[in-house]
Amino acid sequence: MGRSLSGTAHFHRTYFPDQPSNVVWLARKAKTGTAGFSFKYLILLEDGDPVELGLGEFESLFGLDCGGETQTIPPNKTPSKIFDRLAYSRKQYTYGRTLVDYYKPDVVSKIYLQASGEYQFHRNDWPALMAFINKSLPPGKQLRLDEAGTPRLFTTPEEARRFGLYGLDAKLDQTATTQARSYLIEKAVKQFLPALALDLLYHAIVCDLDVMDVWEIDEGWEKQIW
Repeated sequence: MGRSLSGTAHFHRTYFPDQPSNVVWLARKAKTGTAGFSFKYLILLEDGDPVELGLGEFESLFGLDCGGETQTIPPNKTPSKIFDRLAYSRKQYTYGRTLVDYYKPDVVSKIYLQASGEYQFHRNDWPALMAFINKSLPPGKQLRLDEAGTPRLFTTPEEARRFGLYGLDAKLDQTATTQARSYLIEKAVKQFLPALALDLLYHAIVCDLDVMDVWEIDEGWEKQIW
């Protein structure tokens, strides 16, 4: 299953099979924008459908302060440390016990703490993202902002709509953006973040967004707490 992302103005991408949760690393690697986690509990019941409970809902339900459902990753911290700080906290056993008591011990099978990655960047982050992308491109394939923003990445209007970019006057001719993206995609095992950054920057420019948010559809981070 690929890593699926959604975002502002109908952005949607599904990348390659078994991609790790990379979007949370983008702020740290590109040195621009803000990354974070959105936390929730997944409660598996012996009889019945699983229950999903956002960390914010959990806090409200039991009057606890766990740091909030969405937590920012500071630039000087790695995503794994932020996740582990909450997931491996001694309090998780207490929180798990609280959920078990609430849903009844003979009903709860397992409880997981899950997190999905998020990333946000603003218009003034565009030059830094472009510089990050260009570090992975060879001479002759370097991009400028006007090239990244040209609505020619897709070959047909139908393909543009399939990727959530509506109202584009898609062109048939190839551009520097297409060539650069192809180059990065071919090296996606090592160059996934630059390819992702190009997709995000392209979308933000074409849609003329002052702020763009992107988030993982699937939870890339998980720890069983009960």
